[in-house]
Amino acid sequence: MFFAFSAGVQKTIYWQLPRTPQDGEARFHIMALMYGKIGLQHFEHDTLGNRYPSGDTFQRMSNALRGLRRVEQIAIANPSIFLFEVIRERRPSCYVLWERRDAFSGEDAPPITFDLPWTASETRAFDALGRAVPVTLKDKMLHLEVSLTPIFIERDET
Repeated sequence: MFFAFSAGVQKTIYWQLPRTPQDGEARFHIMALMYGKIGLQHFEHDTLGNRYPSGDTFQRMSNALRGLRRVEQIAIANPSIFLFEVIRERRPSCYVLWERRDAFSGEDAPPITFDLPWTASETRAFDALGRAVPVTLKDKMLHLEVSLTPIFIERDET
């Protein structure tokens, strides 16, 4: 999504309410095999239920993008790091970064240290799964550990 926004795409949509198969339906239905694990929220008998973890992740990303004006990819010396600045209306910019890794085994490798020029004194970072990411600010540089899981960095608005 960040690549799309940084390339000029102005709107995206994600809508997936997987239907719970009824008795007698084939459990290997092609649509269930293709899309059955990407739902955002439980849906059964025309009623919305609890959000799935993917729905929580999508909500965190949507909150970070609230007020989006544009997204700019920032070129850095390490080509394995993706870094984007999310410029938002009436809110300070947010940064999103992750390391390019294998989608299946990438989380097995230890995180790498990343330094970002930073002037804000109150900063919070959290990953796409909702976990707080420890950051250290020293000499106008923000230091943090980066892996495959995207990290959102914001000035603390509280």
